Amino acid sequence: MTESKTARGRTQSAEAGVRALAGALSAIRSPESEFVWVSRAVAPAVAHYVEAIATSGVESACWMTRWDVEHGLDRAQWPLLPGREAFDADLDFLATVFCEVMDSRSVRARIDVTTQTTCPRFHVDNVRARLLRTYRGPGTEYLEGRCAERGRLGPGSGGLADEQSGLIRDVAGVHRIPTLAVAVLKGKRWPDGRSHGAIHRSPAMPPGAGARVMVAIDVH
Repeated sequence: MTESKTARGRTQSAEAGVRALAGALSAIRSPESEFVWVSRAVAPAVAHYVEAIATSGVESACWMTRWDVEHGLDRAQWPLLPGREAFDADLDFLATVFCEVMDSRSVRARIDVTTQTTCPRFHVDNVRARLLRTYRGPGTEYLEGRCAERGRLGPGSGGLADEQSGLIRDVAGVHRIPTLAVAVLKGKRWPDGRSHGAIHRSPAMPPGAGARVMVAIDVH
């Protein structure tokens, strides 16, 4: 039996997948939530594509694109390697889910490939919300707001490292989002004045681990 397709060409089961993940991630709307993440596997073709990028000799790259409900994803930038069609489909899926969660019609996406620790200091993003997924390498670290002294963020650190500045009131509040998990984090522009945004940073890169591949999708 062949599944019928929606106007965007997705099967009914794919649409059900969008609704299921969007429903789980919608917990971010709670005033008490600064971040939420859901474990999710990737198709073998996606994993193959990500590994192909990481082993292609690319040590640092940043590809930007947009997604909207009318036109889908602009796929013009990242490498044409085996598995790219599956990777594109996964990005389309994540953008669709995020727009569903945020009641938006368009998002901006960034694909980062790096062997360095790009954002080593805890910070809050200057967006309404951000979806993160690390496909390869260690996941993003976050600090629970109840365990943070927010006045020590940025210039308030006095130039000291996060572990010495007084920002981290309780190290038990530092966590890492699992690799492949889909996470949504509130930013500074979240409309609910009771939230100040999720505090997070890039993880330290293990020596010799190869490139970290991550996607960030923003609603401004």
